[in-house]
Amino acid sequence: METLTNVLENSLDIPHFMGIKPMSPDEFETFMIQQENERTGNLTGYDCKVCKNKGYVVKLKGGYRVCCECKCMTIRQTIWDLESVGLGAELEKCKFSSFKTNGEEWREGLLRTCLDFLKNGAETDWLFIGGQSQAGKTHICTAVCSHLINSGKKVKYLKWADISHKLDSLKFKDSEFTDFISEIKNYDVLYVDDFLKTSTKIINGTDVPDKPEQADLKHAYQVIDARTVSGKKTIISSEHFLPEIITYESATGGRIHRATQNGKFAFNIGRNPERRYSLQ
Repeated sequence: METLTNVLENSLDIPHFMGIKPMSPDEFETFMIQQENERTGNLTGYDCKVCKNKGYVVKLKGGYRVCCECKCMTIRQTIWDLESVGLGAELEKCKFSSFKTNGEEWREGLLRTCLDFLKNGAETDWLFIGGQSQAGKTHICTAVCSHLINSGKKVKYLKWADISHKLDSLKFKDSEFTDFISEIKNYDVLYVDDFLKTSTKIINGTDVPDKPEQADLKHAYQVIDARTVSGKKTIISSEHFLPEIITYESATGGRIHRATQNGKFAFNIGRNPERRYSLQ
């Protein structure tokens, strides 16, 4: 006649049933939590060692198992947002390690400015990178964003043309206009790409941007003023130099200058046909 142990052993398919130690309710809950936390998930965008890509961890609270959102979800959501606007692939390839200076002083200066911004910049400091197209502005700014994302910051990427178009479409819709400016104001970190983008003309072999229209300068002031009031980190890339922006609209340019610690975290890439940076 089979013993109860044998019956249980066979029915549960446990080869070493006799070797299992009795557990208290708390020990059982702890065991189950460990099992779940060791399980691997299938979330994409970021490899988290804490939740193993499940997006949550299980903890024991008041004698019950409770699912708690993992901190990596902040990073994932930011990455997913950037992927939705086409910047996801850039995050993968645009790293500091892949930014080749080739011993050129202007590239080394650009890299130093960005690294200094990440290391020594306060929460309220801004980064401004100005200069001609294809000089590596988007690459280096994306590398900065990638670093901030991995440190847990929520980064919002917006192209200036989209911001300006949105503000223009809302100029007779006061409440919606106010709501959009409030969104701009409250982003944890905002990266504005191609700030004050205009048409260009070729001068001495390089693209030189035209002066922005007055309506665009008005929108620029509204956005920069909102970010200044919020005191939140802002990253700006532009084909215009910061001194040029100051001549266009002193209030806008002046706010950017002060937010970059009076130009400490601002870098203007001199226009030169040989300064075309291409990612190798």
